[in-house]
Amino acid sequence: GSVLTIWGEAGIGKSRLVAELHRCAPPTITWLQGRALSYAENAPYSIIGQQIRRAAGIRVGDTESSAQAKLRDMLARACGPDQAPAAYPLIATALAMRLEESEASMLGGLSGDRLQHEVVRALRTLVAATARRAPLVLVFEDLHWSDQASTAAIEELLPLAEDHPILYVLVAR
Repeated sequence: GSVLTIWGEAGIGKSRLVAELHRCAPPTITWLQGRALSYAENAPYSIIGQQIRRAAGIRVGDTESSAQAKLRDMLARACGPDQAPAAYPLIATALAMRLEESEASMLGGLSGDRLQHEVVRALRTLVAATARRAPLVLVFEDLHWSDQASTAAIEELLPLAEDHPILYVLVAR
């Protein structure tokens, strides 16, 4: 795995470069892209959430129950039936999804730094499991607008490239 950083002024062609990289990528690669939004700086895990929603096939018009089912299915495929139930409440929390009472109780009242640590652990499990199935490209665009939770999680995910076929593409001004 590797980390590719693309830094430059607005309008210089950073997104075009990423689009060309995507166009040239073999079809066997899992390609997930997210973009930080200037108005979402206070929405935790917003850029990572975009990638997870895309991987799960969650669309804007989906009902809450449909989105939950898609997330469960994606986690079961990626992490396997043993790890998916433990990862689901944490990943769903990161995506600001409602949890059933039994799932909420699995979090055992976690909050603050402890909850963030557990969410990142679940994200690491998901990313590593996804990369074991096929090489993975994770593109994070406009990182200069990224929320703190996403930035911290990305920093924790980067070391996975040492042992897994993951290319992180970090794009910012």
